[in-house]
Amino acid sequence: MYKRPAEWDSGKTIWLAWPFDENLWDKDLKACQQEFLALVFALHREKLVILCPSTEELALIQTRINARPGLSFQVCPYADIWLRDTLPIAVQDQNGSNAAVVPRFNGWGNKYLFDDDRDLNKRVAQLWKIPPLTTDVVFEGGAIECDGQGCLLTTEQCLLNNNRNPTKDKAAIEQEFLRLFGARKVIWLREGLKNDHTDGHVDTIARFVAPHTIAIMVPNSKDDPNYDVLMAIKEQLLHESDAFKTQFKLLELPSPGAVTNSEGKLLPASFLNFIMGDHTVVVPTYGTPFDEEAVAIFAHALKRDVIGLSAKAILSGGGAFHCISQENF
Repeated sequence: MYKRPAEWDSGKTIWLAWPFDENLWDKDLKACQQEFLALVFALHREKLVILCPSTEELALIQTRINARPGLSFQVCPYADIWLRDTLPIAVQDQNGSNAAVVPRFNGWGNKYLFDDDRDLNKRVAQLWKIPPLTTDVVFEGGAIECDGQGCLLTTEQCLLNNNRNPTKDKAAIEQEFLRLFGARKVIWLREGLKNDHTDGHVDTIARFVAPHTIAIMVPNSKDDPNYDVLMAIKEQLLHESDAFKTQFKLLELPSPGAVTNSEGKLLPASFLNFIMGDHTVVVPTYGTPFDEEAVAIFAHALKRDVIGLSAKAILSGGGAFHCISQENF
């Protein structure tokens, strides 16, 4: 049996991918690259690997990011930057040996299945030089949250969706998560944020931040487009416990409310899509009245340096900092 370490465990290397494709980012590419660079600089105390799709892009990015200890680059073809979902998921066995969970990836329900992302998880598992653990369950890294102690969060909207696992029920998926992640208890939240093209990834609505502690968002008014969803999550988690039957503490953050793009379309903005490094937590902000409050709550609760950085341009592609990162141990 394997387990997925908690993201607050130390000794991790964070993987990021340079945004480069104008066909995917259009007018938002330059702003997205600026937010990416700010993120890399904020994570200067962390071990980082930056993926580049080609030697040409590698040469370009090396003119913008200074070399430092703990930072390295890896050329490996990919399409988009959502490494939380396209890279393997690092796990460890009872002896501390590493393995790489390689889920079936179908482009978030066959919405965005680019050729260079189809087998990226298998190719990166080879780069990590650790054995792959394959599965016939279709899911992405952003669809699960693990506390490192046998509890896993996910959503019905994503994993029970007909565009992913039409022939599997909760029991079959839970059995596989026991094998892959040591999940003795799986908590199924119902659904995620509106206009989330991932079909309700859990890493935008509920995150483990410490033993027995889950961070959630609470709407500031009934005008919040996710009011009902967020209140339902709070109500459910108030009555949930972990794999050891310890009731959860809830760390409540404000919701950013309605965040829209330049065309007025609602985006799935979340302060919970943060990166937790060994030393630094980077919280996405969106230019809302609630940004400072969210960062301050994290700074008070977490024993790390907490930095708030704009992720509005990255969000135009559908996610934020956690979505564009993956870690191995």
